Amino acid sequence: MNPLSSHLRGIMPDKKELSIVTFSSETVVFDGKGDRVVACPTEQEAVEYIRGQEIPVDRQGSEYYE
Repeated sequence: MNPLSSHLRGIMPDKKELSIVTFSSETVVFDGKGDRVVACPTEQEAVEYIRGQEIPVDRQGSEYYE
């Protein structure tokens, strides 16, 4: 975790970090603990889900760029 994330976590302890992992059949959103939050058929839908949560996303292995 970078220092800025640590600082923000201290200010906003309830804020979750989410990450996207793309598999051949689906794209899964995981929380900071590694638990599966939601599975989406496309990577774009997973990104839209996270945008709806207003949480920063770590796009591991993602090919979806804005």
